[in-house]
Amino acid sequence: MGRKKPVQRLKEYARRTGVVLKYEVVSKEAERVIMKAAIDGQEFPIGVGRNENEAKQNAAKSALRSLNDKENRRPVAKNMSKNPAAPLRQRNIATKLECEKACVGKMTEVSDKLSRLQINPDLCDAESEIMDITEETNPGNGPSEMTSTCSEKISTKYFIWQDCLGRGGYGQVYQVKHKLLNQPFAVKIVPFNEKALREAKAISDLNHPHIVRCFSVWVEDSGYPWDSTYDSSSSSQSTSDSSGKLLYIQMEPCDRKTLREWIDDMNERRSQGDSERREKSLTIAQQIFSAVEYIHSKKLIHRDLKPSNIMFGQDGKVKIGDFGLVTDETDDSGELMKRTVNKGTPNYMAPEQEANKPYDRKVDIFPLGLIYFELLWKISTYHERNGIWKHIRERKLPKEFAHRFTEEHLIIMPLLSVEPQDRPEASKVKMDLEEFSRKLISQKTERRDSRTM
Repeated sequence: MGRKKPVQRLKEYARRTGVVLKYEVVSKEAERVIMKAAIDGQEFPIGVGRNENEAKQNAAKSALRSLNDKENRRPVAKNMSKNPAAPLRQRNIATKLECEKACVGKMTEVSDKLSRLQINPDLCDAESEIMDITEETNPGNGPSEMTSTCSEKISTKYFIWQDCLGRGGYGQVYQVKHKLLNQPFAVKIVPFNEKALREAKAISDLNHPHIVRCFSVWVEDSGYPWDSTYDSSSSSQSTSDSSGKLLYIQMEPCDRKTLREWIDDMNERRSQGDSERREKSLTIAQQIFSAVEYIHSKKLIHRDLKPSNIMFGQDGKVKIGDFGLVTDETDDSGELMKRTVNKGTPNYMAPEQEANKPYDRKVDIFPLGLIYFELLWKISTYHERNGIWKHIRERKLPKEFAHRFTEEHLIIMPLLSVEPQDRPEASKVKMDLEEFSRKLISQKTERRDSRTM
């Protein structure tokens, strides 16, 4: 027989210890369900799933972790009666130090394993699932019910905070250094709500060289301690956040310069040959489409692709980030979904998305056509951009563009099709770009050989 499912194991635990087990639906929407388990009134960290059954299994798994078989074999009610403020999971110092040592060893051994490793020693035995982020807090009725791991905040215990990289309605992003690893990271702080959970869940499942990687997530009840302005304004940044808690997302560090700045820099250069910008733009486009192909293969839609959400890693390669609007491609029945109105950035929004029509992953293809055009075409001023942008969205590209960038024009036009079914898949565009790259290399080789003859 296979291993019993978490719900069955937790049910057996409740029957064996004589406690009352209940499940509660915290939130339910078309794309995600959030549930939590409660034993004798004591609530446990949430579980997230695509449907109630999956969310219930994850909630049971989260509760089982918190109970900790070695330390909590006795009924929860009995423990609470002796010490109501006692944490759900206690660990002795030796175990904690061993865990910490194991974490550091693994992370320094192979950096690629960081994507699956919870850097905080108190989390190192957890799987990379979204409910792990709440194990550092006990969602009870007051501060006395916080777990022992929150007595010293993870944000200050394990990280040196260095600089603010950006802030806005999405939250704030900081540059930090991990004290144990002596390595740089970026930490994003956002209100702890369903949108934040969706983003964290999505990026924790993604592992691609051109997507910003997530290494660890956790919850705290306050923001970056040297910047009180965020704490005071965080509640106004999300109407769905009622907990007052904040979600910390630890990510790989990227260059401060986004693709938006790269494009602006190219446009400001007085002398820039078409061939140089063309080659650089092709490389960037290939990396973007490679990432989008991967996102779509995971049945996800980014929904907010634009130059300012595309960054560069420390190796100079493209990194797609900001998955705050990510969503599943289909609902549980497999039907095309009619989604929330106007989710995305208007200038880059696909026509069907803008018109509040049902849409699928092809909404990510339309903005990529706009982005590829921007990569190639010099637009000197915002006034010029405003004048030309509406025409570009309607597939009315400058005649000179088709003459100077013939191959790119043939690739871009289908991407900007009004009807989603007329747009190619990301995988098809990726292959077209690879073929175009081989053609450019061949032409470059022929020109070099002709000069040497």
